[in-house]
Amino acid sequence: MKRRVIKLLLLAVLAVSLVALGQQAWNNSRAKQDQAEAAALVRMDPGFPTTASGDPLPKEAAALAYIDLDGLQAVNPDVVGWVEIPGTELAYPLLQGEDNQYYLTHSWKQEENSGGSIFLESTSSPDLSDFHTIVYGHRMFNNSMFGTLKYYKDYSYWEAHPSVYLVVADGVYRYDIFAAYQAGIEDTVYELRWDGREEKLVQYALEQTVLDTGLEPQPGQRHLALSTCTGRGHAKRWVVHGVLGEEYRERSASHEETNQPAGPVSGVEPIGGLR
Repeated sequence: MKRRVIKLLLLAVLAVSLVALGQQAWNNSRAKQDQAEAAALVRMDPGFPTTASGDPLPKEAAALAYIDLDGLQAVNPDVVGWVEIPGTELAYPLLQGEDNQYYLTHSWKQEENSGGSIFLESTSSPDLSDFHTIVYGHRMFNNSMFGTLKYYKDYSYWEAHPSVYLVVADGVYRYDIFAAYQAGIEDTVYELRWDGREEKLVQYALEQTVLDTGLEPQPGQRHLALSTCTGRGHAKRWVVHGVLGEEYRERSASHEETNQPAGPVSGVEPIGGLR
C-alpha cells in the first residue's frame, strides 16, 4: 500500500510538471508569435534617411528611423515606443502601464502571458526626457524578452552589441552601454528622483559593474537602465546600464516644405553625442 501511495504521488508530481512545462511552452510560442506580429506592424521600407546635413545615418539608426508606432498603438495605446539591440533577439514594443505590475503578466496586446512585456517604469516620462529612465522585462530561459541581457557579463558580447536603441514618438535614441551589474531591489539604480544628485548614479554604476567598457558618462548625459531578474530569487536584479549617446529626431519642417511624402519621418537630425 505504501509503495502504491508513493507511486501515485510521483505520478501526480509528474503530471503537474508536464502541465507546467506545456503551459510554459505555449506561453513561449505565443510570445514569439506576438513579437513577430509586432515586428511586422512596425517595419516599413528602411530606405536610407539622412541627417539634416545630408549625411547618411548610421546603419542601425537608419533601420529604426522608419519604424511606424501607429500600427502598434492602434492595437494597444499603452505602446509608447520600441526597444532594440541591433544584431540580437531583443526587439520589442515598449509599453507603459498605470503601474509596474500589469505588464509583468500581459503581452503587448494585453493578453495574459507569464512572459509579460518590455515596459517603461510607470512614473518615467515616455519621451525619455528624465535624467534616469528604467525599463523592465523578464529574463526568459529561451532568451526572449530580456533573456539576452545576461551575456553582458562578457566583454566580447558588449563589443559586438554596445548600444541599445529606443524609438519613441519624436525620434530614435541611442544609449551606449557602459556598465552591467547585479543590484538589490532597493539599490541606488532604482531611485526615481535625482535633482542635484546625478553624480551618485554614475559613481554607483561604475563601482558595481562587472563589465569594464572604458566608457564613463559625462555630466548632463541622460541614463537608461534595462532591468531583469537574475534567475536566483526575487531580491536581486540584473541591470544593463547605458548613457545617452545620440538622438536622431524628426525635423520640424513640414512635408510640403521638404517635398517629402507623408510618413513617420520626414528627415532625421542628430543631436548631441558621445563620439
